[in-house]
Amino acid sequence: MHRLLAAILLSVFSFAAMSQQTPHTADDLEILSKALSLQFRQEDFGMQHEVPFMNASETIFQGLRGLLDDQVAAERRPAAIVRLRKYSGTEADRFFVTCRCR
Repeated sequence: MHRLLAAILLSVFSFAAMSQQTPHTADDLEILSKALSLQFRQEDFGMQHEVPFMNASETIFQGLRGLLDDQVAAERRPAAIVRLRKYSGTEADRFFVTCRCR
């Protein structure tokens, strides 16, 4: 939605610049149009060169943080050790989490 709004603004700025009588205002509108065009090109470049990945350390941290939180009952904390073993691949039939990230 953000890109659609920016495209509409770009059209409005371009049209207003053509019909503007004051040179300073036309210059300002041209600057705004160029800035939006640059933003589009930068977004396009970012989307074309994006490399999807999974942050393994963040995944492990978030998985353990929920069990180690002070608001969680103390009886559940040993489950964090079991979960860490699963993440590390030391539990039977479990893969090391970074192997799954490849």
